[in-house]
Amino acid sequence: MGWQERDYASADGYARATGRRPPIIPRGWKVSTILLVINVGMFLIAPPVGGGLFESLIMDAGLVLRGQIWRILTPCFLHWSMNHLLFNMIGLYFFGAALEHKWGRRRFLAVYLIGGVLANVVYVLLYRLGWPAAAGLAAGASGCIYAILGACALLMPHIRVLVFFVLPMNIRTFLALFAAWGIYNVFREGSNAGGDAVHLAGLAFGLGYAYLYGRSSGASGGIRRTVVKVITTKRPASPWRRKMEDADQMNQEVDQILAKINEHGVGSLTAREKRLLAEASQKQRARDEELGRTDRL
Repeated sequence: MGWQERDYASADGYARATGRRPPIIPRGWKVSTILLVINVGMFLIAPPVGGGLFESLIMDAGLVLRGQIWRILTPCFLHWSMNHLLFNMIGLYFFGAALEHKWGRRRFLAVYLIGGVLANVVYVLLYRLGWPAAAGLAAGASGCIYAILGACALLMPHIRVLVFFVLPMNIRTFLALFAAWGIYNVFREGSNAGGDAVHLAGLAFGLGYAYLYGRSSGASGGIRRTVVKVITTKRPASPWRRKMEDADQMNQEVDQILAKINEHGVGSLTAREKRLLAEASQKQRARDEELGRTDRL
């Protein structure tokens, strides 16, 4: 088992270890899977040819400015066609699952939804500024998906994508080419320029968030560590708390080692760092066997 699969490589590792899960999410289900099911379900109950429900939820910037603010979220779960849905769900299934494993379920969900909402807010702002390409109707999860792709490009640059299911390409190269085309199309106000503006906004958010908060175990992991430390300083020390503190300290050191590998490669590690990495992997294998984990990627 590689270090990517270790429990502490994910922000919700403690939740998996203790068995405590958010009550709104079924045990054993990934958020990315739930989002996929919701998107497919919305396509079935609110098809683009169905009229009423679809039209009441789709992005219409003019109606948003007149008070229908739910339209900055609901379009993230609507799609124009089966192909439109298919390509977005492929991105969610592969890249969403990878990012969720690294970040944890709640943090992944927050970034997914915020990316989509902010992208739609940009669409409304462009309409408010009088940009003609934002005057139409819009729908799709692409703002959410490109937020996830942007984060993956920064945190997992080794990922390769198959462009048109044929041409293999590094994810950073793919997104750089996409961004260049999107910027060009936005400025020339070409076909789907409004959609490209949403894509670029989602991509920018994903890149920015991952750069600021996602390179190690992340902001949420840092908050969790801080809370654990505050609690343990107010209560008498116990073997369990000492064990948690030791594990937390090791996790922080491992995060620093992983960041060093990402920037300089495995060859840059010292003998002590290699020993620590091996020790952490051995402890995680023992923990996995004890917990009987089955949700590996």
